[in-house]
Amino acid sequence: MAKLGVTPTHKTVDDLRNTILSPSLVPYFEVQFPVPSFLSQLNSGASSPYNYLTLLCTEAVLPGNNLITFNVDNDYTGVTEKMPHRKVYDQNLQLTFYVNAEEDAYYPIRFFESYISYIAGEDPTDSDSLDKLRNSNYFYKMSYPDEYMIDGLLIKKFEKDEKFIAPTPAREVNKELCYEFIRSYPTAINSMPLSYGSVDVLKCTVTYSYIRYVQHNTFITKRLKPGKVQTISSVVPTHSTDELVKRDVRNYGDTVPGGAFGISNSATSAKREVEAQIHKDQSMYGDTWPAGSKAITKIPIRNRRGRIVGYKTK
Repeated sequence: MAKLGVTPTHKTVDDLRNTILSPSLVPYFEVQFPVPSFLSQLNSGASSPYNYLTLLCTEAVLPGNNLITFNVDNDYTGVTEKMPHRKVYDQNLQLTFYVNAEEDAYYPIRFFESYISYIAGEDPTDSDSLDKLRNSNYFYKMSYPDEYMIDGLLIKKFEKDEKFIAPTPAREVNKELCYEFIRSYPTAINSMPLSYGSVDVLKCTVTYSYIRYVQHNTFITKRLKPGKVQTISSVVPTHSTDELVKRDVRNYGDTVPGGAFGISNSATSAKREVEAQIHKDQSMYGDTWPAGSKAITKIPIRNRRGRIVGYKTK
């Protein structure tokens, strides 16, 4: 009987130190935010989002995905298989920020309020737009998606006292996880309660939407290219069009074989076919063109007594 699995072995202290005693800790992460073109003035100087949003982000979520499956019932007797047909991403990412109170105060709130206002076609900094917002007949026009959906939102998970090493082909996996989100933008800012009770830090929670993510620094997978499958003897092999053309050229040359498609190389046979068609037409229409064919009309010719003695064409 074949051996099942691996024979259990005693683990050493080094094995425990490298696994159970070396867990990954949640406080060590960094979120890097791309800046859309309509907020590009924030990229320069101390007001850069990297100096504020990245440091103030206190909670993040590593995204997930799942495979959508369908049931296959008839392949094996008494067995129902689940076959995947689509990969689905979470598409929602929640981020929580501490709200600062000194220089550039309330930076996270102001940043995401400006972002969402632009998506909705608003600009509270403009007096005309502000008057429209206050108007009782207010309406809005959403911005074009390519203007606010951008790439470059990154979540990086690392460990304490870690030396950051850029991934190289020689290293299958390094000690940094990196998630890159495609076409992301904020969709919601949660309400932020205030109270006279116990003193607490004001937090701002924002929900991001994205279409998918790319997880870098994964294990190397060896995907096999599809090859030729051995043909079952009971199945007649099919040939491609190129193979059929090559076979015909090999058998008949680069000309049409005699008799193919009703074509004969014999001049006598062709003449007989033409004569047969003429005889058939004469038996049906006589030796003249049928009335109305090719826009030809037959006009009868009458003698003095009114009898038809012939026809003329018009």
